[in-house]
Amino acid sequence: MRDRFQIIVVEDNRADLGLIKRSIHEAGIDCDLVNFVDGADAIAFINATASPVADLILLDLNLPAVEGASVLNSVRGSPRWSKAPVVIFTSSTAAADVARANNLGADSYIVKPAKLDEFVKIGDVIREWLGKRHASSRA
Repeated sequence: MRDRFQIIVVEDNRADLGLIKRSIHEAGIDCDLVNFVDGADAIAFINATASPVADLILLDLNLPAVEGASVLNSVRGSPRWSKAPVVIFTSSTAAADVARANNLGADSYIVKPAKLDEFVKIGDVIREWLGKRHASSRA
């Protein structure tokens, strides 16, 4: 078991990534954060045999090159990664995107808030998911 959590953030918007990092810091989460700005790089990492399985994947749907749904599909199709928690964190409110994410096995779907004070609360959600992950790994 690792000493620190590993969180993968697949997010191409630098401002949103900065807010996510700030939120994680303010929530007091001790983690290694790996960021990918497009789905192709995230899928390559997931398919790399030496890469450790993350404790949580925070995934935007609207990405350049390869969309987030394809990343989610790769995670769920991987024997090593299939159980990794995936939280969709996106600006899309489209019912079709929510349904597709659920059908592909997303653990949660969160629409990015427009207000800064609400956005930074994602750290609390991340801490909750990591707590679930830690509890299930000890069971």
